[in-house]
Parts: sequence; C-alpha cells; structure tokens
Amino acid sequence: AIEGALAATPEAVVPHDLQRWPRAIPKYDCAHIARVKAFLAAGQGDNGIYLAGDYMNGPWIEGAARSGLEVARRIIKAL
Repeated sequence: AIEGALAATPEAVVPHDLQRWPRAIPKYDCAHIARVKAFLAAGQGDNGIYLAGDYMNGPWIEGAARSGLEVARRIIKAL
C-alpha cells in the first residue's frame, strides 16, 4: 500500500544518511533556526500533525520538554 502511494511522487523522496552518536551533542548550521521558525509558523499542525523534540528548540532535555509543552498548547488551542 505504501509503495503505491510513494510511487506517485518519487521526486519527493530524498535519501538520507542517518548516523547515531549516543554521546554527542548536535551541532546545527546557521540556517537551522530559520527553518524551524518557518516550519512552526507555516507547517506545525497541518493536517493534525505536530512535531516536537529537542531539534525544534535546543539540543538538550529542556529543549525537548519546552517543545513538547508548546505542541501541547497548540493542540489544546486547536480543539
């Protein structure tokens, strides 16, 4: 079923190389903040899909918690 859905949009599928570094702290490029702000302003909550995590706020547990709280507020407001 999923293969059929993806077959219609092969240009939208972009390969990625995922690497896990369990003891590392993420380092974002300068454009990361602008991308996150643009997504939060225009994409967060589209079709009922919300994203939360440290990558949306800051690379530590407080950033993940802050992001989750903000998503919870948005969901409650949307209800």
